[in-house]
Amino acid sequence: MRPRLQFVHLLCTAAGFLVLARLSAGTLHAAALTQATPTVRVPEQATVRTGPGTVYDRVVTLSAGASAPAIGRSESGEWIQIAFDQAPGGRGWVYAPAVELDPGALDDLPVVLTPPTPTLPPLPAGQSALNTSAPVATRLPTFTPAPEITRPGFSNTETGGGAFPSMLVILALFAVGVFGGVMAFVRRNV
Repeated sequence: MRPRLQFVHLLCTAAGFLVLARLSAGTLHAAALTQATPTVRVPEQATVRTGPGTVYDRVVTLSAGASAPAIGRSESGEWIQIAFDQAPGGRGWVYAPAVELDPGALDDLPVVLTPPTPTLPPLPAGQSALNTSAPVATRLPTFTPAPEITRPGFSNTETGGGAFPSMLVILALFAVGVFGGVMAFVRRNV
């Protein structure tokens, strides 16, 4: 029993030295040792879908406070793939702005290939995907010209005599005003 224990101790020591050597060489990151899986937390509500986009089917809506392990992200980083038992294949997608993730954890997630977009199920023989109902006659709009725009114009209408010139009234009032001003000045100084 003693030789077996020595062998295990020697094996663990060798593994420790190997890990230290890779850490010092920069080929193994300290984050890889801890291997903590980031967790997605739902602050309000988030929809789990079968793929990264709204064209994919809805699986379920997660309520506030729910959480799930994040296992990947879309190439753009807008969608996060989560481990979710109710989704097909045990994986679902949530919209990244709708969930909370530890700062910097999104960049650490691996980019996951996008699944193919869903296709329509095949139709039975003899049916078409297009609506083949009888055409309905529609009334086409008719052209109605806009009403003609009349432009205002100014014309010089001359009075042909017999009219009292309005300039004469203006000059008479001006003369009365000047006379009143002179009289007021004279009375003050006297």
